[in-house]
Amino acid sequence: VDSALSQMFVSCAVDPNCARAYPDLPTVFWDLVKELDANPVTLSTSAYPIGTVTETVDGAYLLSVITGSLRSPDFIITAPQTIYRVKDGDYSTLIAAQYSLPFEFDGISPGLYISMMCREHVLDSTPEELALISGELGIEEVVFRPFYGDFADMYSACKTWGSAGPDLGEKDAVVSDIPSLVIEGSFDPATPPFFGKQVADTLTNSYYFEFPTMGHVPTANDPCARQAALEFLANPLVEPDRSCLNGIRPVEFLVPYTGTPPLELESARISGVTVNVPGDWFRTDDDFFLRGNSAFDITQVT
Repeated sequence: VDSALSQMFVSCAVDPNCARAYPDLPTVFWDLVKELDANPVTLSTSAYPIGTVTETVDGAYLLSVITGSLRSPDFIITAPQTIYRVKDGDYSTLIAAQYSLPFEFDGISPGLYISMMCREHVLDSTPEELALISGELGIEEVVFRPFYGDFADMYSACKTWGSAGPDLGEKDAVVSDIPSLVIEGSFDPATPPFFGKQVADTLTNSYYFEFPTMGHVPTANDPCARQAALEFLANPLVEPDRSCLNGIRPVEFLVPYTGTPPLELESARISGVTVNVPGDWFRTDDDFFLRGNSAFDITQVT
């Protein structure tokens, strides 16, 4: 959590547009977490065809949404915007997150996921250690879906599930000279870069690659990461080419449009009528034009 948030705060601070649009982002965020813990809000949204999803949004919930956003490059760019939207009473991003909640475990075995989370994470610590971690972060709880509540609740739920913590030595570092490729995303809140570096430290013939615009599983989203993986599999004894890393531009966070530069318009023919539309908007088969500047952007004209 701390690793991913720090990466976002620093990346925004060194981006002049982001720093101007969202000043003092860490203070704003943590103040907002405390405010929502003190005064939670209740949000509801329709999740067709399942029904209505209603949740109490507190600081832990906001923390979960923001760290969840940092898992994917499609959502990383939205995180500072979401924080400031919530600060201004705009909960549209949180409602969008609610809509996706019933589909959270599509393609995932919930039983396997809960067992893994309990054994490798929750029960790897004691309730007292978990409480100490929460105190260091300045929060009462962290939401690891499907767990809700404080750390004591999570610990109790895992015991009820029948899980046990890792066996003695199970999590000791692997020491090996087998050629290994370690790939990390700088924003990843699930397996942050320092995890990968710890692994690489005891793998004497390892190659460590970190992708500065990625979150979780860079090979699923970044062609440079995929190329490195393919080259490694083709010849594990040779370090993959790193040159494509030099062409990766820093994350460009979404900031409010100021009117500069003006939109470039293009003529389009629709049902016999010529119209001017923004040149970089997407045109659908049924003649809607979507701005689509982020996964949360529903702006469209027809």
